[in-house]
Amino acid sequence: MIKKTDAFIEYDTEKDIYSIKLKSPLSVCWQITTKCNLNCKYCISNSNMSGDYGLSTEKAIEIINHLGKIGVNRLDFTGGEPLIRKDLKKLLMVPKTYIIFKEIQMCIIKLLKI
Repeated sequence: MIKKTDAFIEYDTEKDIYSIKLKSPLSVCWQITTKCNLNCKYCISNSNMSGDYGLSTEKAIEIINHLGKIGVNRLDFTGGEPLIRKDLKKLLMVPKTYIIFKEIQMCIIKLLKI
C-alpha cells in the first residue's frame, strides 16, 4: 500500500522536460547497526562483531516516527546484522502507526544458526 505523497510536477516548455519534486523521500534505507556475526571481505558496510550497536531504542523510535510524519512509504532496516539488535521487534512495530512498509535485510546464516 502506497500512501499519498505530495509531489510537484514542473514542465519546462523550452526543453520539453518534466521534473518531479517530492516533499519527502518515498523510501529510506537505514543501517541500524554495524555489528555483524560475520566478517565478510566484500561487506559494503565493513561490519563485524566489534561494530557499533547503533542508536538507542528511544532515539531510533523518534526517527522512525519522524519518517512516518513526513510521509515516507518504505523503511528498510539493514546493517551489519539487524537481528543482533535486541529491540528490533519493538522498532518494527513503530512503522505500523504510519502504515510504512518495512523490510529487513539480514544475514541468513544467523537464521540457520550455522
